[in-house]
Amino acid sequence: MKKIKLFLIIALISVSGISNAQKRHQHAADKEKIKAERVAFITAELELSVEEAQNFWPVFNEYERKNEEFLNEEREITRELRNSADKISDNELEKKLDRINEIQVQKAELQTEYFNKFKSVLSIKKLAKLQANEREFRRKLLHNYGRCYGKDGK
Repeated sequence: MKKIKLFLIIALISVSGISNAQKRHQHAADKEKIKAERVAFITAELELSVEEAQNFWPVFNEYERKNEEFLNEEREITRELRNSADKISDNELEKKLDRINEIQVQKAELQTEYFNKFKSVLSIKKLAKLQANEREFRRKLLHNYGRCYGKDGK
C-alpha cells in the first residue's frame, strides 16, 4: 500500500512538472507568434521598404529589449510592494519607490534616445504612424485575447 501511495505521489509530481514545462513552452511559442504578428502588422501599416525594414527593425528590437529590462524590474518591485508592503520598513519602502521613479526617468530617457535613432531610419510621417500603429496592435491583441478566453474583448 505504501508503495502504491509513493508511486502515485511521484506520478502526480511528474505529471505536474511536465504540464508546467508544456505551459512554459506554449507561452514562449505564443510570445514568438505575437512578436512575428507585430512585425508583420507594423511593417505593412508603415509600408516599410525592404531597406527601411532592414534599418528599422534592429534599432526597434534593441529599444524593445532595453525597455523590457526596465519594465521587468519595475514589475518585480511593484509585485514586492503589493505582496509585502506591510512587512517592509519605511526606509526600504522609500528605496523601492525611489527605484521605481528612477526606472520611469530612465524609460523616458530611453524613449528620447531611441526617438532620435528612429528619426535617422524612418521619415517623420512613418515615425508618427508608428506611435498610432503600436497602440492599434496592442488594442487588437487585447481584443483577440479577450475573445480567445470567452470575454467580449472590448
